[in-house]
Amino acid sequence: MSVFGSVSLYLGSGCLVLAAIRLQRSDSVLLRLAGTLGGASYSVYLWHVPIARWLIALLARVPGVDQGPPLLLMYVSGCFALGYLMSRLVESPALRLRDRLFPRRVTSLPASTPA
Repeated sequence: MSVFGSVSLYLGSGCLVLAAIRLQRSDSVLLRLAGTLGGASYSVYLWHVPIARWLIALLARVPGVDQGPPLLLMYVSGCFALGYLMSRLVESPALRLRDRLFPRRVTSLPASTPA
């Protein structure tokens, strides 16, 4: 990728983040799904390697299974499904426990009002 392509990628990503910050609530199912999966993205990141190893080991036992688009679809959907599940079962309760044991010392600032 050229320098122009890298800079464009970073600027475009930054614009998407800024747009997402300004978006209060959406009625779009696709945006809510993307937000839900984004909230579980760290768990998806943590589980993608075990999913790949388990999936390849499992499919190696099945005769006649090739490594084409169906394998990729199973891998991606497995990563998102297990990542979301582990986020709900492990990460969310751990964060609630952290917040209960170590409450914030600083309250958030009030929203600014337009002049």
